[in-house]
Amino acid sequence: EIVKIGEQYWMAENLRYLPQVDGADTSLIQPKYYVYNYTGTEIEAAKTTANYETYGALYNWLAALTACPAGWHLPTSAEWDILVESVGNEAATKLKATSVWPSGDKTDEFGFGALPGGRFDNGKFVTLLNNGHWWTSTMQKSSQADIKSMAWNLNYLSTIPNEKHKAYSLRCIAGEVDFTDFNFIDKSLKLKVNSEFNLIVSYTPTNATLRNLSWLSSDKSVATVDANGKIKALKAGTTVIRATAESGKVEECEVTVLIPVESVSFAEQTIEMYLGQDSNQIATVLPKNSADQSLLWTSSNENVAIVDENGKITSIKPGKSTISAIAENGVKAECDVLVKYEFLDQRDNNIYPLVEIDSQLWMAENLRYLPSLNDAVSEASIPMYYVYDYKDKDVDSAKNTDNYKTYGTLYNWLAALSACPAGWHLSTNDEWSVLIDYVEDNTGTKLKSKDGWERDSGVDEYGFKAMPGGFYSNEEFSTEGFYGYWWGAEDSDMSKAYAHYIDEVQYGITKEGAKDAGFSVRCVAGEVELEEIKLANEFIKIELGNEHVLEVSYFPTSATNKTLTWTSSDESVATVDKNGKIKTLNAGTTTITAVSENGKLAECEVSVIVFAESITLSEDFIKLAFRQETTLVATILPENTTENTLTWTSSNIYIAPVDQNGKVTVFGAGHAVITATTENGKKAECMVQVVKKHEFIDQRDNYAYTMVHIGDQLWMAENLRYLPQVNGFEYYENHSMDTPKYYVFYHDNDNVSDAKATSEYQTYGALYNWQAALTACPAGWHLPTEEEWNILYNYIGSGAKDKLKSDNLWDGYANGTDDYGFSALPGGYYIVERSGYGIFGYEFQDARWWGGTEKNLLESYGQIINSTITPSSNIGKHHGLAVRCVAGEVPLSHIKLASDVFKMKLNSEHLMKVSYVPINTTSSRNITWSSSNKSVATIDKNGKVKSLKTGKTIITATAENGSKAECEVEVMQKLEFLDKRDNHTYKIVQIEDQIWMGENLRYLPEVNGVSINTANPRYYVYDYKGTDVTAAKNTSNYRDYGAMYNYPAAINACPAGLRLPTNHDWTNLMDIAGGSSVAGLKLNATSGWSYGNDGTDEYGFSALPSGYFSAGAFSQVLINAYWWSAQDSTAGPYYWRILGGDGYGYRMGYSDINKSDAFAVRCIAGKDKTASD
Repeated sequence: EIVKIGEQYWMAENLRYLPQVDGADTSLIQPKYYVYNYTGTEIEAAKTTANYETYGALYNWLAALTACPAGWHLPTSAEWDILVESVGNEAATKLKATSVWPSGDKTDEFGFGALPGGRFDNGKFVTLLNNGHWWTSTMQKSSQADIKSMAWNLNYLSTIPNEKHKAYSLRCIAGEVDFTDFNFIDKSLKLKVNSEFNLIVSYTPTNATLRNLSWLSSDKSVATVDANGKIKALKAGTTVIRATAESGKVEECEVTVLIPVESVSFAEQTIEMYLGQDSNQIATVLPKNSADQSLLWTSSNENVAIVDENGKITSIKPGKSTISAIAENGVKAECDVLVKYEFLDQRDNNIYPLVEIDSQLWMAENLRYLPSLNDAVSEASIPMYYVYDYKDKDVDSAKNTDNYKTYGTLYNWLAALSACPAGWHLSTNDEWSVLIDYVEDNTGTKLKSKDGWERDSGVDEYGFKAMPGGFYSNEEFSTEGFYGYWWGAEDSDMSKAYAHYIDEVQYGITKEGAKDAGFSVRCVAGEVELEEIKLANEFIKIELGNEHVLEVSYFPTSATNKTLTWTSSDESVATVDKNGKIKTLNAGTTTITAVSENGKLAECEVSVIVFAESITLSEDFIKLAFRQETTLVATILPENTTENTLTWTSSNIYIAPVDQNGKVTVFGAGHAVITATTENGKKAECMVQVVKKHEFIDQRDNYAYTMVHIGDQLWMAENLRYLPQVNGFEYYENHSMDTPKYYVFYHDNDNVSDAKATSEYQTYGALYNWQAALTACPAGWHLPTEEEWNILYNYIGSGAKDKLKSDNLWDGYANGTDDYGFSALPGGYYIVERSGYGIFGYEFQDARWWGGTEKNLLESYGQIINSTITPSSNIGKHHGLAVRCVAGEVPLSHIKLASDVFKMKLNSEHLMKVSYVPINTTSSRNITWSSSNKSVATIDKNGKVKSLKTGKTIITATAENGSKAECEVEVMQKLEFLDKRDNHTYKIVQIEDQIWMGENLRYLPEVNGVSINTANPRYYVYDYKGTDVTAAKNTSNYRDYGAMYNYPAAINACPAGLRLPTNHDWTNLMDIAGGSSVAGLKLNATSGWSYGNDGTDEYGFSALPSGYFSAGAFSQVLINAYWWSAQDSTAGPYYWRILGGDGYGYRMGYSDINKSDAFAVRCIAGKDKTASD
């Protein structure tokens, strides 16, 4: 029956086509056909079963591909999906037949009649009445294809990939399917004469029904092929089977027809073998041109003998086994193997009788293995072999002695561990105990041989035949005829191992023997698995050119599989041979690995070293002053020396101790010898002579400074003289706060030698601007901070100025008493006026020194002594002052950048500035710069940023101590800022490292006329007294000056990304612009000011005289400019102003005011950085 569902025509019942029936035989490569629960092969019988009548046939996937009749084909998974889509929701319910299913919903709405026909799965028929399964032609991988499945309790169909050898029902769908491609599964075959084989063809698509191919055999006398691809083998030979499609494509398979084996035979039917012996059994296969000459070899008792794939027989234990050689078609030959109770040691062909006692198989004679002789010398570290009373090295001669023939060989313990042949092992303490427990009483009598003992021979009840072979110890042979000694496999300590003995009376219990002694060996059958290996060293140093053998320990010591594979991880450094001998090649490190046959591993890291041949020091004689330091540098030869670790010593640690880096520090007067010693004892020395106890030598120019202890501080007792350059008189414009400058009083050229020759230099030393002073002090000293100067003053107490001043040269004021030796001299200073040259002044009147504490961008604190002491004076950084250094290093805490946000114009440059904390640090000031996005901006080694394209990058400064500081740099086409609140675009300006609005804020959410309020925000426009925002914005004052804000409004007026500036921000701006008295000149706009106070607008700040609002009135427009600061105080918040009134010039400053007053707002970018940070 057929049914149309949607546009498809389906069979309305399962396919019944049954060309054969295969019972329960499975196959992936041949078509197979089944009927549920029928296990026979009779087609007609299968067709009479109820399951065939109800459910039709079951097919493996290969059969399913061609099972559908002409005009029909095996549906794809997609065609099943179309069926399900046509049926709609709960497809399984609508497709199931209304009968047979055990329960559940089933309506058969479309007449599809799906039945639960089960499946054939790995030799079993299963799931009848519960599930219906149908093949699709959709293949998932080489061994799987999709099936469609229904379950009795589910209302949907499942798609499941399944193995192709399983068998499921078929539903065919109308329509022929032509193939587009085909391939042979087999490209070559071997067939036997008179056999048949169906060539398997893979078609694309897999459900193709039109499979017309033309078949041809290249040699029909060897094999023929019919129209369906069935090959029939006729005679031995080779032919090529070809299939040709109508498209012209050809596939070929080479078929070789072979003759079957008729007989297999052995030359010997019975073989006798010694234990330990191998034998090659030769099998004859007839006819000689038979199909497959290969044989399968088997042993009936592999406990007795085993055989490999080539017929090699190996004896395992005494007994009998049958060896078979089986051809592919089952024809075979057999022979009996008898393994005797004798063992053949293939190393020297000695034959040993065997005895089985309890479960143990023992050699019934002492071991005779004798690879070498070592005179009669006792030694435990290498294998040693002896023959009783024989003291020569001739092995053959020793083997001819009666003692060798009777007692075998004597071994030291190391030789005994590996003496037993393959398949045997040195007997352990436990194995001796099993032997003795089994023998029970009168052990010695039962185990001793019947003759050979001087007294009380035994009965040899078990055939053990213990002989009194004596022993070797301390270069003497002893007790032959009276005692038998045998090594055990365990040691008791580094020098002793366990042995077992039988004397003339009985069996003696286990005893300890020195490992260099010579005892007999009795071997026990069986391999002992190696559990662990250890190397004597996990790390070892070997001098280049030397060799070293790694010692190995095996656990258990009785283990028999002790063969190791040795490797070196770096053979350019060292190689290792099969015996663990290391040969060094080059300096370096390599790992030597030993691996046993069963995968146990041990490693040793080998460092190939080069010792020093000579050592020299950078100085062999040096003068140092008290508390001075220097570091000696050692040169070690040859250059490839690896053992560079030095031991530094001083002959007098109280005068000049030395650390392990060669750093010498002077603590007392006298002399000391500094010695550097290499690991192999090479030495070099330097004599250190200490000059006056209170002098310090600056190694930069070798000047010796006097020093003075005052309290807990050590000060230089004279001004610093360090003068790497000299700058002479300079115009104000050429002076600098950022570049180091050096001066000598009254000296007016750049010749350093001339400057040093002046009496002023000889008397007062050099003068330094503040930037030079920060790094002027020599190593071990630093520029003192204000706190350190105050400690000095507080220690001295009252009258400090007189007690510190020198007792001469003070012409302008009275000389001092110089109580502490500080010797403050009136060396004057170099002052820079704002016009004209710098001048030198106040010689004989003032002593002025820099302090290591900064006040602001323009000034730092200095010290002045004249008629009084003026500590913490504010002095412009460009002036030249003397320097007094105080002892001690000042480590760097961290670094800072002037700004954490920075905006640049495209194709511009900017120099980043770094601040060091503390500012007088003596640590290295080297900075490494980096840019996170070099396509936006690069930065060079000096901190100069170059913008390349618009975007953002993070500039990072890294100090040598790892301290980092970062700044986000944004490169813009124009320096502008868009306030999204009102879409006004502001000009922004970069002033040094500050980012300011270049105009006043215009944000005006409301306008409050002249209303006054202290607590709530109020907004104003100069001279506008209404409340209409639009009208206010149309005034000229709003266009020129922007809005005005009371303090509550100003605090939150700046747009996101900007903020209200602090006093610190305003102070920095003022300092950058030259200070309070002149800042307005550079900040004012070039027009718009009264009284001739238009400025140069050097930075683009464009300050305008916007006036202010106070007490209900607007005032001072065109005259003064006012802006809010974010700082508040008890007296009121701060504001900043530039005064442009008559007589004020360009003065800039600040004050506090009422919060109800209104001023302009200028916003700034970046985080607020206080003066302390």
